[in-house]
Amino acid sequence: MQPLKLEDLTAQFDSIVRRYRDGGLIAYRDARYFMNDMLNLFERIERLRLFVNNDGAKKVLVHFTKKLGNLNIDDSNGEMSILLPEFKNLWMLFLNTASADVVTECRKWIENNILKTEMWLVEGELWDVYNEAFNSVADLKAKLKYFDKIIESEKQSDSIRSYRIGGWARSRATVMRKLKMDNSEVKKYLAGYATFTDSAFLLFDILVEESNFEEAENCLRHLLDTHKNWSGLAEKVHAKLKEMYRATGQTEKFGDMLKTMVVAQSRMDFYKEYKDFVPKQQWKVALVELLNSITKREFLMDVLAYENMTDELYATFCRVFSIGPSFFYFKRYGKALCPKYNAEFVKMFVEYLDGAMERASNRKEYRNVVREAGELLKYEGGLPEVNRLKISWLSRFKNRPAMRDELEKI
Repeated sequence: MQPLKLEDLTAQFDSIVRRYRDGGLIAYRDARYFMNDMLNLFERIERLRLFVNNDGAKKVLVHFTKKLGNLNIDDSNGEMSILLPEFKNLWMLFLNTASADVVTECRKWIENNILKTEMWLVEGELWDVYNEAFNSVADLKAKLKYFDKIIESEKQSDSIRSYRIGGWARSRATVMRKLKMDNSEVKKYLAGYATFTDSAFLLFDILVEESNFEEAENCLRHLLDTHKNWSGLAEKVHAKLKEMYRATGQTEKFGDMLKTMVVAQSRMDFYKEYKDFVPKQQWKVALVELLNSITKREFLMDVLAYENMTDELYATFCRVFSIGPSFFYFKRYGKALCPKYNAEFVKMFVEYLDGAMERASNRKEYRNVVREAGELLKYEGGLPEVNRLKISWLSRFKNRPAMRDELEKI
């Protein structure tokens, strides 16, 4: 094999793209092979140090970026999530050893191209490169002007994308900190974008660094009040507040936030953390208060099962069964209900299965009911009940040959 040379790279890159592109699209069935060939090429570049101390590599990187940025690929299997970080590493490898003039040229090139639609596939990686590299004083000052320019442009656009403004404002503030500008100036800047998530979170972090905990808390609560319906925002805000309370010894607020997170997010890991936090002698009362606050039915039943509150779990299970039985509940809570309520559980399970088979109308549905009947076999008295159901179904549904085929599997 001929040694890989810098001048050969663009041709090899283009050859890989052509090999897998069918009518302009790299199909999902070819995406993995495409990724592997690209990773092999990138690995050889790194191993041979072709981008190290080599200003001429800029032209190759720009070519790679343009081609990848506008690549039409079916990434159903997430192959690009593996490839693109390696693409970013090539940029960083090059910039870490390139001359100052070439680094500045690269910064300008990224600024002029990163927001173009042709860069859609690599835009995230280019932003990572832009934010992490270009750290000379001259480049940092140029980045301040660039962020001002694109933020103002976004504000004037017909469809403002707030996540972009918040992210850019955060990045600009980070540049201000790298330039060692006064914290009061950084905070004043971020306060102007405190209704945007990324910038509000950085402002929060700075306030916590300064031990200004009350103002930090107010910052995030204002953000949450402003965007009450933003999906996932409450979880992020609660997590940051919880960690602040923990780190600063605000015990009462920490406990209240943990309880809020348990109820709002219905997560057992938070529940267990809350239980560990509450003193044992106070847990009985705290548990009753918590159970009365939980609104999600499945999570309530999970907690009852975890706490071995079998009577309360059975009462809830019966209410659920009366509303509309589901196999999910039988499979999830059977072990917790039995053996204490084994007879009642088996009886309800039989009623559910009989109704499910009566409603079934095709082989797929018959097979599903038979599979669910297999779960009943795990419980005491389940085997005779399944055999009784089988005889009953064969007698009642004689015109279902597909059902008979599936029943033979029991």
